[in-house]
Amino acid sequence: MHDQTFQLDRVTLFAKTPNKIFLGHIGSSLVLIYLALPVLPQSVIMAWGLLEVIITPVLLYLLGQRAIKVVANKLPTKSLENQLDALIGFIGISWGLFLAFSLNPDNPAHFGMQMAIAAGASAASVKSLGIFRRAFYLYEIPFMTLVATRLFIIGGDHIWLGILVLVFMIMLSGYAKDTYDGLTDYFNVKLENLDLALKYK
Repeated sequence: MHDQTFQLDRVTLFAKTPNKIFLGHIGSSLVLIYLALPVLPQSVIMAWGLLEVIITPVLLYLLGQRAIKVVANKLPTKSLENQLDALIGFIGISWGLFLAFSLNPDNPAHFGMQMAIAAGASAASVKSLGIFRRAFYLYEIPFMTLVATRLFIIGGDHIWLGILVLVFMIMLSGYAKDTYDGLTDYFNVKLENLDLALKYK
């Protein structure tokens, strides 16, 4: 019973998340598309834009709506979490591949913006996905590993930047674990207090 309540509490938090990340996701995607114009074929850019500006936000919205129904009806959460893992993992690979192949070190301004978006998206995911630690890893590890690999391929001083990207990924993974553990402790205390209240009612 406690485990089900805990899972529902986590799903409740997720249900409130998609609406908050739509603007950042779409805005960052549009900037990445603009920065990729001198580097990638238009067909690739258009396909990725359709995926990340329209399809992914719609899927996140639908998943959020399903989360609301799961919480309202106190349904099992495993299927929802599996769908979340699949979608978030796909987004991590999608963003990692697009950013890796569109990196433009020959244009310092564009390159700086691309790396800033990568760092910002990764940092934001700690809060939005930390409650589902597995989903965070499925997003963050392929995303940052693909970007770091591309930096290693570019070579030169970019190798050091690639190493820093991996260090950043490890650091954020630690923060995600702290977020998950903190929420777990909070929910456990909440359930213990509820048990006490019911016991002495």
